[in-house]
Amino acid sequence: MKELKNKELNIPRFRKLLRVWYRENTRDLPWRRTKDPYKILVSEVMLHQTRVDTVTSYYQRWMEKFDTVHKLAEADLDEVLLLWSGLGYYNRARNLHKAARKMVEDHGGQTPRCFQALLKLPGIGKYTAAAVASFAYHQWYPTIDTNVRRVITRIFALDPSSPGLEKHCWDLGLKLMGKAPPAEFNQSVMELGALVCKAEKPLCGTCPISYYCKFPWKGKKEKFSGKQPPRKVEKFQAVLAILIRKKKIYIQKRPPHGLFGGLWEFPGGKILEKETPEQALTRELQEQLGTRVKIVERRKMFRYSYTRFRVALFPFICQPAEKVFGEPAVKEFQWVKLEDLEKFAFPAANWKIIKELVKEVDSRDEAMAFV
Repeated sequence: MKELKNKELNIPRFRKLLRVWYRENTRDLPWRRTKDPYKILVSEVMLHQTRVDTVTSYYQRWMEKFDTVHKLAEADLDEVLLLWSGLGYYNRARNLHKAARKMVEDHGGQTPRCFQALLKLPGIGKYTAAAVASFAYHQWYPTIDTNVRRVITRIFALDPSSPGLEKHCWDLGLKLMGKAPPAEFNQSVMELGALVCKAEKPLCGTCPISYYCKFPWKGKKEKFSGKQPPRKVEKFQAVLAILIRKKKIYIQKRPPHGLFGGLWEFPGGKILEKETPEQALTRELQEQLGTRVKIVERRKMFRYSYTRFRVALFPFICQPAEKVFGEPAVKEFQWVKLEDLEKFAFPAANWKIIKELVKEVDSRDEAMAFV
C-alpha cells in the first residue's frame, strides 16, 4: 500500500484542531447522550447502511420498548421485527435479537467489554465492536466506517481501490488516535466525514484539518472519492393480492431466512415474461394458496425502491372464487381485520398499500364495499 509522504503532519496539532471543531459542531444525537453499551450497540447496528435522520425516530421508539438487554432477549421475534419494520436490512434486527439472548445467556445480561467477545456476538463486525469498545468502554480501537475511511484516504492520498486498504486505514486510525480520548476522537472523525469531508462536494473550505490533507483534487476526483462502484439494481414487475373473506384479509409469513425473512406479506409474486398482471395473479395464487380468485378491483400500479431492487407493484383487491379454500403452501398464515394489520411486521412496499386502505376506510361512513 503506497502512501504519499505527509511530512507536515503534526499529529498532536491535528488532534487538537479536530477536537476543537468537533466540540463546536457536534450534532445532538440521542445515542450520544448515553454511555450504556447496550444502547450504543443498538444505535450502531441501526446506523449501518442507514441515514442518521432515518434512524433517530426508530432508535427512540426502540428504547421505549426495549431499553435493556433483558427486555430485548425476552421479546418475541415478531415484536422485534414489527418495531424494526420500515428500517430495512431486517437481518440486523434478527441478529440483534440473537445477540441480546447470547448476552443474557453467556454474559449475565451485560454487553461484553472485550473486543474479541463483542466480535463473537451474532452480526457484530469489526466496526461495531470497535464502536462499543471505544464509546462505552474507552478502549483504543479506531472506528473505520465509510466516513472515517474517506477522511483517512483523503488525508494520506490513498487509492480506495488498493488491496489491503481496510488494514491500512485501521493502522492509520490507531496512529492518528494515539492516546487521545477514544470516544471523542472516533466521533470527531466520523462527524467530519459526515458533515464536511463528504463523498460528493466536500466542504474543504471549512475543514479544520485541510492544511494536512493531501487529497489530489484536480482531475482525480472520481478516483479518490472513496465511493464503491454502484451495485447493479434489479428491476421487475410483481402482483400483490389483498385477498378478502368474511371481512378479513389473508396474510402469510415469509420463511425465517432470506429476503424479508420472518416478515408478513400479502401473497403475490413476479410477473413472468409475456404475462399480464391478471394472469400472474391467477398463477401465483393457484401456486401459493391452491385457489382461484375473483378480482374485485385492480388498483393503481406503484413503484417501490429497495437497496438492491426496484419493483413495479400491481395491487389487486380479490375474493376467493371457490367455497373451499386450498391449503396454503406457507407454514404460517392468518386472516386478520384491516385495523389489525398494524400489529404485524411487513416489508415497506406492503405498508404503502395498507396505509392507503386504512385511509380509505377512515374517510367513509361505512366500511369498504369489498369487505
